[in-house]
Parts: sequence; structure tokens; C-alpha cells
Amino acid sequence: MNVRHLRFFVALSEKRHFGRAAAACDVSQPALSMAIRRLESELGVRLIERGGAGMIGLTDAGEALVIRARQTVSSVEGITAEATRLRGQLNATLRLGTVPTAVAAAPTLIAPLIDAHPGVRVEIRTAPADVLVGEVLRHELDAALVYDDVGAPSLELRPLYSERFVLVGTPDDDDDDKVDVSWRSVGERSLCLLTPEMQHRVIVDDALRSAGVVVRPRVQADSFALLLGFVRQGWATVIGHTWLMGEHLPAGTRARTILDPVIEPTIALIAAAAGPPAPVVRALTDSLAGTDVEALIETALSGES
Repeated sequence: MNVRHLRFFVALSEKRHFGRAAAACDVSQPALSMAIRRLESELGVRLIERGGAGMIGLTDAGEALVIRARQTVSSVEGITAEATRLRGQLNATLRLGTVPTAVAAAPTLIAPLIDAHPGVRVEIRTAPADVLVGEVLRHELDAALVYDDVGAPSLELRPLYSERFVLVGTPDDDDDDKVDVSWRSVGERSLCLLTPEMQHRVIVDDALRSAGVVVRPRVQADSFALLLGFVRQGWATVIGHTWLMGEHLPAGTRARTILDPVIEPTIALIAAAAGPPAPVVRALTDSLAGTDVEALIETALSGES
């Protein structure tokens, strides 16, 4: 069986379009289509549901076999990457997922890996934690940054840092000079928040509910970047403290730590537990080994080099 054809099949399952899959695999569309037909002939089953305009989706057989195809391709890529490491320079792509709250911390966490291995490239995708867990288990992602309560026994989990919740708003939202604010006070603001399926939002809703407040935000979005755009218009939002790095916050806004109670969930790195870790994942964990990640993030927050 031709692994290259399996790679085309996996790309097609992800892109759901012959042209986009061909571009991702750096081949012509006719070449990819022919390879898929050869794979179907070799396996004796139809993998792709085709329509007049191209691909409609995977058949039942395609859905069942693409999981094994993805595992096979991942294993072959792992062998290739390990060979480059043995030759003295790891050459691989880290496919990393992250929940929105950990996006701002990702560059700080990945920098040691990139510094140690110039041949490593990184692709980052943002999604809710349950989506990322599924993609890690299906080998669509190598690893992901999520809250540590995912509870999947088939995952390797490495705690990284504790997240602190911060209220961000314009001066009009701040009616006193305190450096912190209570959850009850947060609930009295005009808030824009992440969408309900995001774990960060679940934690925020639980905290507000415990403070005796039920919030129905008029604006919800799946990224902090969008929410901060509404903050510029006079709203307030709740973010993770790592978003205070660099220049993420709009000019003229103020950030205050949310207390009473203090809630500090843990952000962790997850990877599939079955089989040996991908070389690039092992390189990532090695680059963080012995590192005080909390201190690393505090240094980045303070702007020190």
C-alpha cells in the first residue's frame, strides 16, 4: 500500500475538497483524484462520496478507514522525523491546538522548542477543549493546550501553569481605584464573553453563579481578540492573565484581577498516550523539562528578556 496515497486520503478527509487537498499535498488535482481511485480499487471499497461538483463527503467505509490511515501517516511521519533527529537536526511540524485562553501563552511556551530545533515548524489551531481532545486522539493534532480537567485516560497530561482571571474594561467601567474586583462586581458590568461551549466560559459562569449572579451577555464570540474589540466600545470582558502580555489589550483599558473567590484553573499540555510520543512532541516536552513555566510566563508578563 502506498503511504503517499494514504496521505492524500487523509488530506482529502480534512479539506473536504479535491482542489484544496491537492494544494495541501503539493500535487495536481488530477493526480490526487487518480491516487484516491487507485486506493479505493486496492482496498475494494468506495472511500469518497462524489457529486457533480466534486466531493460530497466520506462514505461509511471512508469514515472508518480514515482513522487508521491517519495513524499510519502519523507513524511514518514520526519515523521520518526521528531519523532527522538522529542525524543531528529535528525536522518536523508541530501541530498544536489551544483553547482561546492559552493562545497568548503559546509563543512563550513554544519559543524554547524553536530555539533548540531550528528545523521545527509550528501550526496552531484554536478550538474548544472537547474538540481539541478529539483531534489529539485522532492524530489530527500532535498536542494541545487545554484545561487539565479533560479527564481522558488515553491522554498524557502535563500541567504547565495556573491561570488567573482578569476583568478588562475601559475607564468608564472602573468606578473606583481598586486593583482587584469581586465576581459579584463583575456580574454587574455590561459583559461580552466567550461562547458557552468554551471551558473558560463554563468556569466564568460557575464563578458568577456562585456569587449569586446570572449573566446573559449581549455579545458572545469564540476568540478573545474579537471580545477585546468590543471592549474598545465600552464593554468589559473576562480574560486569562496571559493575555496581558505584550500589546494584546486595547489602548486606554484597565485590567484588574478577579478575587472573592480566587479561581486558578490549570492549563496543561496533552498528547495521545497510545504508542511512543511523536518526536516533535517529545522535543517540546524536553524543551520545557526543568523549566519553571510559571516563572517563564511571569517574566514575559513583566516584559523582561
